[in-house]
Amino acid sequence: MDIRIESPNYPLKASLNRYLRRRLTEEFAFCDGRIGGVRACFSHCSTRSGCIDKQCQLVVRIDDSAEVIVRSAETDLFVAIRQAVDRLHKALTRRIGHDLLSQRAQAAA
Repeated sequence: MDIRIESPNYPLKASLNRYLRRRLTEEFAFCDGRIGGVRACFSHCSTRSGCIDKQCQLVVRIDDSAEVIVRSAETDLFVAIRQAVDRLHKALTRRIGHDLLSQRAQAAA
């Protein structure tokens, strides 16, 4: 699985890199052949209350066509990564399940 990590305004630590790669590899082993690549972007974002939160955005290409994008913002970047990966898992499960149902319907027709 091709994983690119961008961190334009947040210092990228080796522990964050390892954590993200481990979570993605473990969570998406079931659909590794369908994932064209993953782009992760870490950044700071300001909230209305003035707090600075860390944001994790994940963009996944499926079968070189569709993209699935999820975001999560928390005070702890490890928590934001966990939430984003969990959301991505749900979205990909729905997307891949929908694609499989469509393929079965076309084959039956």
